[in-house]
Amino acid sequence: MSLRVLVAGGALLAVWACGDLVIPGNATDDGGDNGSGNALGSGDDASVGARPLPDCDAGTEPAALACTGLYASWTQLTLAPDVQAYQPGATIWSDGADSSRWIWLPPGQKIDTTDLNNWSFPVGTKIWQEFRLLGSRVETRFLRKEAASIWFRATFAWTADQSAAPAVTTGVPNARGLPYEIPAVSACEKCHGGERDFVLGFELVGLSMPQSSGLNLQALVRQGILSNPPAATPSIPGGDATTIGALGFLHANCGTSCHNGGPNAGAGVYGLYLKLTVDSTGALPSSAQQTDTWTTAYRVPSSLTPYGYDAGGFWRIAPGDTDHSAIVWTASRRDGVVQMPPIVTHLVDQNDMALLNTWIRSMTP
Repeated sequence: MSLRVLVAGGALLAVWACGDLVIPGNATDDGGDNGSGNALGSGDDASVGARPLPDCDAGTEPAALACTGLYASWTQLTLAPDVQAYQPGATIWSDGADSSRWIWLPPGQKIDTTDLNNWSFPVGTKIWQEFRLLGSRVETRFLRKEAASIWFRATFAWTADQSAAPAVTTGVPNARGLPYEIPAVSACEKCHGGERDFVLGFELVGLSMPQSSGLNLQALVRQGILSNPPAATPSIPGGDATTIGALGFLHANCGTSCHNGGPNAGAGVYGLYLKLTVDSTGALPSSAQQTDTWTTAYRVPSSLTPYGYDAGGFWRIAPGDTDHSAIVWTASRRDGVVQMPPIVTHLVDQNDMALLNTWIRSMTP
């Protein structure tokens, strides 16, 4: 039960699966750990009796999370010593779930950062992301790079008593009876395909933000893990918390996955680019008005005209007017048709919607 994706030159060439393994396609996050590595505090599993070890020798692919190398002790959920926690400064909305992330890099190998906007990971890299609702683990997503252009992906659903996390084979639309979706395998490439090397959330801008933690840019440089460390540290422009927050939100939730100029970015064809890109030194533009977000959205007519609006009266961002701004209109809906993100979310992110509204209303018409 597995999934592999084949990419070459940043383009998704093929996807193939054994069985019908559920692969979450929207690598989401609305929080993270405190940098200690363990997502839940010590003693959080006191109610769990014996946590049985699965048979990790059966089959060629991990049948359970315990078989992926994340934990040195599955019984105690002690992380492996060479696994490092990280958290980007801007995270993707995941219907109120909190999450923690970890990465394992092959010893002596570096991340290829020749292109500072598109990192390439060494073969053997492993990445995990754990999602929690109401303090309880729900799922853990797993990536493993098997060859230069092949990624193995799997997701493991935690049992309600937290004693096991087997690989799942079907989507779960209402995990734990809540409006939280563990999506189907077909959703995978819709989001991850927007990154040249398929990994979301481990990139220069997010890991340089002041809110980032664990293996962030500062730690990566200190440990000598980047092949081409940036000469400058990216700083989101704007000069005020609202602009910086809005640009960061759009970068993490829309830009890195779909709205960018990558060859397989799902929304790249529309020319709305919300990913913050750096120059050859690692620096971001000095003003918000110079970002791709601004130049491809501000006062740019939208091809979307919602029912009840005059044709041609909608803009990607209508300065001072959130009622006629397509970015706000789509992000505030969960109708399965024109909502953004288009998949794997059923609740509106009210806090960041308020941030976007404040930002657009502050613009001079």
